[in-house]
Amino acid sequence: MLHLIDSGGLYGAEKVILSLLAEQRREGMDPILLSAGEPNVGDKAIEQAAERLGIQVVPWRMRSGLNLRQTRRILRWACSQGIGLLHSHGYKFNILMGLWPRPWRAQLPLVCTLHGYVKAPRWSKMAVYEALDRIVLQRADGVALVDKTMRHRLPNRVSESSLCRVIPNGLDNATPKTASLRKGLGQFTASHGVNLIAVGRLAREKGFDTLIQAYVDYPEELANTGVVVFGDGPLRDTFQAQISEAGLDDQIMLVGYADAAGLMPHFDALVMPSRTEGLPMTVLEALRAELPIIATRVGGVPAALDGLESALLVEPERPDQIANAVAQFTASNDHGRHGHELRQRFVTHYSASAMAEGYRRLYEDVLLAAPPSGPTQHHHRATRVTQTNNLGGRQRDSP
Repeated sequence: MLHLIDSGGLYGAEKVILSLLAEQRREGMDPILLSAGEPNVGDKAIEQAAERLGIQVVPWRMRSGLNLRQTRRILRWACSQGIGLLHSHGYKFNILMGLWPRPWRAQLPLVCTLHGYVKAPRWSKMAVYEALDRIVLQRADGVALVDKTMRHRLPNRVSESSLCRVIPNGLDNATPKTASLRKGLGQFTASHGVNLIAVGRLAREKGFDTLIQAYVDYPEELANTGVVVFGDGPLRDTFQAQISEAGLDDQIMLVGYADAAGLMPHFDALVMPSRTEGLPMTVLEALRAELPIIATRVGGVPAALDGLESALLVEPERPDQIANAVAQFTASNDHGRHGHELRQRFVTHYSASAMAEGYRRLYEDVLLAAPPSGPTQHHHRATRVTQTNNLGGRQRDSP
């Protein structure tokens, strides 16, 4: 199968995809990652990570927007390589591939994964993408949702289909090796009695402004606590200004993007103030690391944390509830005692093997329901081919 994504970093959705592809390889499948990007973009983080895992990668450089010419090239290339199924991740390829009726994409079955919608302002560019995404999903042969709450946002034709499945995100069972804190970060954490970690793209939907506001409005409840935010994004300067203007530089630290999974053991709890989520990888990483969690009651988060004594749920956009939860956590003398329950929840429901099994069943049912493929589907599969990219103008490993 050919997995399609236009990645903006190495965040939750990318980690899900890499875990899935790695598990598919272990199970004897032959997944390929087609990673799109703008012309002249260098190697992307997801491409480098996939190659380290031994996954076949096809970098594909193309202009953004409704680039139907390049979409057609991708379809022709996929047919020439004997690809049997397309699996798109995210708006870009859900839309680009879904715009083509099944006969026009050489009868290649299309499975789309929805990793989550954001609460986009009405008539914004993202709101238009979401609306178009919901329309073209009606042409997909299979749809995977990372949590059941997403069904109500889809057309009935999609949500009520037997080939619309809830497949929770998953991660490898192995806990990453604990990484060292760099000097400045180590000094910051040493100055607080309780240290919180927050991870995510610095954008409105992640709610970091609410977290900052909690420190502004409730200094007594949050005294002697510090929070380190790992991530980057369009609102970084805005959040930093909010922190500095409130005099909170000694309590809130923005450190940019980092693979935070290996740093979690240095912290006392994860705080996730999101306005919207699907099933965030950061929560799964915290479960795996046995790290207590304070999170908003959005998307698949309540189902993932329901009944856990080491998890506190709050409502989105409520600085007071965040402050109270942190104060409750800080006052507890046994908040780390139930770490084993977090790990057990992860192993039982959110392992990569469970995720891969869900997709295997969906693939099989989609292929059984699909009409026979044309003769191009049986051509010999090539490996990576090097040529001059006619858009990028330089040597690339690409079709």
